[in-house]
Parts: sequence; C-alpha cells; structure tokens
Amino acid sequence: MKTILAGILLVTLGLIGESTAAESTKASDYFPQKRQAELAVAAEKGQTSKINTLLQAGADVNARGKDGMTVLLWCYLKQNKKGFACLLEHGANPNAQMENGAAGLTESMALAGRSVMSFTAKDRDTWYLETTLKYGGDPNLLNPVNKMTPIFEVSYSIRPEQLNNLKILIAAGAKLNIRNENGYTPLIFAAMNNRYDMAFALLEAGADPSIKDKHGHTIVYDINRSGPRLDPKYWGYPWFLKVIDVLKAKGLNMEEGKTSK
Repeated sequence: MKTILAGILLVTLGLIGESTAAESTKASDYFPQKRQAELAVAAEKGQTSKINTLLQAGADVNARGKDGMTVLLWCYLKQNKKGFACLLEHGANPNAQMENGAAGLTESMALAGRSVMSFTAKDRDTWYLETTLKYGGDPNLLNPVNKMTPIFEVSYSIRPEQLNNLKILIAAGAKLNIRNENGYTPLIFAAMNNRYDMAFALLEAGADPSIKDKHGHTIVYDINRSGPRLDPKYWGYPWFLKVIDVLKAKGLNMEEGKTSK
C-alpha cells in the first residue's frame, strides 16, 4: 500500500491535473468504519446523491481516518471534481492536516502535515485551488512539519503556468513577507528556485525585497549567486532581468553576494 500511495503522491505532487489514484488503493485502507469508507468511495466516484444520503444517515464529512486522512483529501487525490465540490458544500474542512508520520513517508514528508489547501496550491488545474479558497481554505495555513504556507509550496513549482496559482493566493490574502525557519520569504524562495516570474509578481504585489534571511542576505544575494549561471534562453530569463530592474529602482545594493573576479 505504501508503494501505491507513494505513486499517487508523486504524480499528484507533479500536479498533472489528471486522475492519479491506483485502482488497487481502497478507501477502506484509510477508513475502517464502513459508513466513512462508503462516503469516500461515493466521493471519489462523484456520486453526489449517495454522498447526500450517507451524510443524512450520519456519516461525518470531517471524520479522520488512518494517518489523519479526510474524505476530502482522499477525493482530491482521486481527482474527482463533483465529489470534491459536494463535500465542500457540506462543510468539509480543506485545512485539516495529515499527521506528522502520515503513510510511513516521514522521510520524504509527502503527506506529513499536508492538507487539501497545501496540495491544491500547486495543482496545475486552478479550479481546485479556487474552489478550496471559496469554501474556507486558508491561504496562510502553516504546515507544522515543513513550516511552509501555501505560497511557499507554489514558489518552488517548476511549471510556468503555476504563476497563476501564485496570483490566486496573493489575491486571497496570502502573506507576502512571512518567513520560514531559515528566514526566507516567498520572494527569496522564488529567487532561490529561479522562479523570477513569481518574484516579479510578488514584488508587484508589495513584497519587501529588503528583508534578510537568517544569514543576513536579501534576494539580491541569490540573484548574484544564481544569475551568472542562468541560460539567456531559459524561459524565465526575461523575468530575471525585470526583477533586477525593480530592485535597482528600489535602491537595493546590487553588489550583495557578488564574487570577485
């Protein structure tokens, strides 16, 4: 089961916007109580009438299964929009977080401390993120394990289109200058991961580029460390140049982190 679930998570974390759940993974593996397992199955199949019937019969939309699994998260991993929306309409909590040692994948942290909110923050299909936020998803929900909020989750995404996710989180009130354990802000984090399109969006939204991490470095340090290695043909290179222009206009010391020749 661990191998199967890991496969689900690897694809879901890749966020291809397709159904990722293996057929051999059963709801009853996570929900030993029959009524809850039936609710999870109905949700993953998008059987809204059955969901309504089960809830009326006493099934708990927010009951926790093994490792803290919720029916809503189960439905998300199975990528069924009808079931997902129906559960949220009935009060499912998108901020419920998995237990620290979830699924025995503690080392990779694939599930530990994560929630529907953190998963949808990175999903290429922004319907999931928008719907989650509509029904109470917290754009500033802190993962107690990796100490990251959703805006950090999306700041190390590799696909260009996930800039849309960042903009949705910003519009929803995500804190722009929050710092993680290393003192990194989402702006610094984006630069560290060469997501200069996101760094530019954060700057435009009001992120403070003068904030320093715990080593005393601002975003300029990371720009000067990674910039010389960037390929001018890289799709993000024009954004890299735009970020530099913004930082110069704001009067930052652009020599920070430069190595002497």
